[in-house]
Amino acid sequence: MLSTSLNRFTACPRDIRDSWQTRATVHPVAQQYSRSRVNCTTSSSRATNNCEISQVQTLVSDFDQPGPEHFDILLSDVPREDVPTKLSEFLRCPYLSPASEGRFDSINGAVYGRAMRMFFTLPVCCPRRGRPKPVNAHFLLDTSSLITYLEPRLLDILNLPTYDLDSVVVEINGVNTRVSNSDEDKWVSGQWRPSHFKGVNILGMQYIELAEAKLELWSFGGSTDCKLSFTSDS
Repeated sequence: MLSTSLNRFTACPRDIRDSWQTRATVHPVAQQYSRSRVNCTTSSSRATNNCEISQVQTLVSDFDQPGPEHFDILLSDVPREDVPTKLSEFLRCPYLSPASEGRFDSINGAVYGRAMRMFFTLPVCCPRRGRPKPVNAHFLLDTSSLITYLEPRLLDILNLPTYDLDSVVVEINGVNTRVSNSDEDKWVSGQWRPSHFKGVNILGMQYIELAEAKLELWSFGGSTDCKLSFTSDS
């Protein structure tokens, strides 16, 4: 799945997605539902079986296609105050500054924070909402997130609402993708809780697949770097 050469590896989006799906199928709660389904098939009541099996299939389907409110990540090493300041200095690009128009074939990122997280600066615009000019936005690439999230400062500059974003499409480096709000509460352990990545943009795996992007991550001489390529022959 991952090709290695010295301290360098390349991961293609389909490999990462398949790995994520494999991990999702062994989720302990999903296993519990699977056991319930087996129990249903051995029950003496066929009507009860059909009802319970239908409920299980619906619940398992929810795990296969998580909504934006089902994802959360603890970012204690990257507070929202760092995005326009320390992170911008580290990436050598002012946050929400005017970006060059057109699509980049490749974008160099940086590994930032104590947890060594991969950040990239990508041009973002929303022509359908009267924001045809792209701006530079910093994204944390998180392979565990299916969905792309935008924080309120970026949503505001794109003339987008901070709620009900399911039907909103933005353009990230020339690729259209649906987004959600980073700051909205998340559904965790059966209750709504405040988001733990407020003020930080998350680049999700749906976008990586739509963009047919390739992720490269390597370490040499004590320095770790990363790169996103958007051309098929890169």
